[in-house]
Amino acid sequence: MKSVFFILSFVLVVTAANADKWDGNNNPANMGKDYKYDFDNLPLTGSVTDNHMPWSDNYWESDWAGISLRWNTYTAEQLDPDQIAFLDKYSTFSYTPPTKDQVLKMAKEDLKKLSPAEKYDLLMGRYDFPTVKSERARTDPGMKDWQGLCHGWVPASINYSEPLPIEAANADGVVVPFGSSDIKGLLSYYYGVPAYDYARGNRILIRKGTQFLGLDIVDAFDPRNWVPIPADTNVWHNGYGTPVASMPDSAQCDDSGFAARFGGTKDKCIDTFVFGAQVDALNLVGQVGIRPTKDEDALFGGTKGIKDPNAGAFHVVMANQLGLMNRAFAGNINKKIKNAEVWNQPIVGYATQVLSDRRNRRGGKVEVETTLRYVTEIPQTWDPVVGTPKQRFDQYTFRYTVELDTDGNIVGGEWNDRKKHPSFIWKHDKLVIKGYMSKLNEIYHPRFQ
Repeated sequence: MKSVFFILSFVLVVTAANADKWDGNNNPANMGKDYKYDFDNLPLTGSVTDNHMPWSDNYWESDWAGISLRWNTYTAEQLDPDQIAFLDKYSTFSYTPPTKDQVLKMAKEDLKKLSPAEKYDLLMGRYDFPTVKSERARTDPGMKDWQGLCHGWVPASINYSEPLPIEAANADGVVVPFGSSDIKGLLSYYYGVPAYDYARGNRILIRKGTQFLGLDIVDAFDPRNWVPIPADTNVWHNGYGTPVASMPDSAQCDDSGFAARFGGTKDKCIDTFVFGAQVDALNLVGQVGIRPTKDEDALFGGTKGIKDPNAGAFHVVMANQLGLMNRAFAGNINKKIKNAEVWNQPIVGYATQVLSDRRNRRGGKVEVETTLRYVTEIPQTWDPVVGTPKQRFDQYTFRYTVELDTDGNIVGGEWNDRKKHPSFIWKHDKLVIKGYMSKLNEIYHPRFQ
């Protein structure tokens, strides 16, 4: 992603007559149940406090093998997102991880040059390097340069204070040195790969009589732990919302005759009653707006383009998150206006200037110009960057309209320029780190408490 600075201003106009009200996909309540909506009581400026500032880092490009990239063998200039395309990317897919005998003889400086994936596998005593293998299977040098782990980096940087470098020994006494970006990459990987579906409430479900259970695992290394699911919970299966209580009952498999017809044995019969679904109550990700599609007209200039996210909903989220709560949120800020590309960024500040305020007893409109500030990507670093010149920010400016009701509450809005606005915004609750990656809980040491 480009690292130069821009200004993103938006003018917000509110009118009861022609502004757009939000629908379910654009409801600010998707991201915060306790948000305030009164325009006059929402701050015109806001920012994230220093101890909660998301950190800049690389987005671990998929065409550079994700976190199996040996980033510490390159210079900062070579790793810059604007320059890395000129390097030989194929070499990062072809190196051979060291054997156990080689690792036991390696100097600290050589261990520092290994990739985050190699280092974590070494810490776990896995000299077969499963994380390296899975990253190489997930990524490819032919993938687009915008594809990476930005969807993992953004929530990780928002939920975890910047990590410090650390050294940790594995069971064989090998002391593995982790730089700040190694830990950042592993956190981004966890949020963006193994825990991605888990965070969105995707579960394996089963009904056993009056019990409703969900399999609470992130990966194959997690214990197979079935946890209760409330009977009135709504689940989404094959695109349809269904109460858990309507699930077929696997208790029928206790009957040998029934089991014989459905699988032959009781266990095989029960397996036929297990299915995957999304459980609303377990979804830790709230979103306003719809992720863009490849159809540019559908997003910019088409029937849906001016609605995602709704401009009024965007202002409500922005002013509550940054103005009242001083907490960052995520946004897809795609300046290239290419719908297939997603550039997730941590949004950390804004400043709004009221240009005109025209209201009547039926509501009204307010014209506003706002400058949005967000964190951007940088080359990987060994040391923390927050509060230093290496931490990188960008700004962006655009205009939109917002509708007020008779009480002065924001109830909708519409973008003035269909091609200058985030295509969706979202918030991700903090995850419990489980499964194979659970050792991260021990090696993560925050810079700010």
